[in-house]
Amino acid sequence: MEILASGKVPQLRAPRRFRARTGGARAVLAPLLGSFFVGFDDTRVVIALGGLGTGRHLSPFIVLERREIALIEPGGELWAIPDPRGEMQRAEFRLLDLHLTFAHDAALERLVAAGPKLPTGIYPVSLPQPGVLRLVWEGPGIQVRPGLDTAISLLSATVPRAPRRSIDWSTLSDLDFGDQILRLYDAGRFGEALQRVRARDARRDAKA
Repeated sequence: MEILASGKVPQLRAPRRFRARTGGARAVLAPLLGSFFVGFDDTRVVIALGGLGTGRHLSPFIVLERREIALIEPGGELWAIPDPRGEMQRAEFRLLDLHLTFAHDAALERLVAAGPKLPTGIYPVSLPQPGVLRLVWEGPGIQVRPGLDTAISLLSATVPRAPRRSIDWSTLSDLDFGDQILRLYDAGRFGEALQRVRARDARRDAKA
């Protein structure tokens, strides 16, 4: 891994699968609000926290070799953000966690902490736990292209994808349980949502 305060974007070639699909294209660049972008090819991932400038210089940016990423793990989180009236509302963000093959150090922590912050108060790049670099890909005020599903398809050609996590519904807090029920409703899975609520009520009645 390289952490550079300034410099020129490394030359990136579009991933082979992307070139085959488009008939030849430059590297996959995913701009985000002009202040952050992700670029990747078959060997490297570039995460730029300072945006693009004259001569395609970035400040600062992180260069990861694909072999330094042990797993990619897509996911989603419901976070509270302010609406235009300043009132808090819960909104879903789609994420991509990069599980690194090494533990991050203080230099990377300082770099990420000083990175851009969205108007909603969300940091598009964060370190939620040791050795994990999180990128916010989609959500209110943020829309990275290519979409997350395309990025996962391209990255998973050389980096394993983490297995899907199963939810232990019996251990969820009331808040987390409500979030999961809302996700089922949003996905149109009304029958499953109702079944989950009834099962939770039954467990509580049995303990009473």
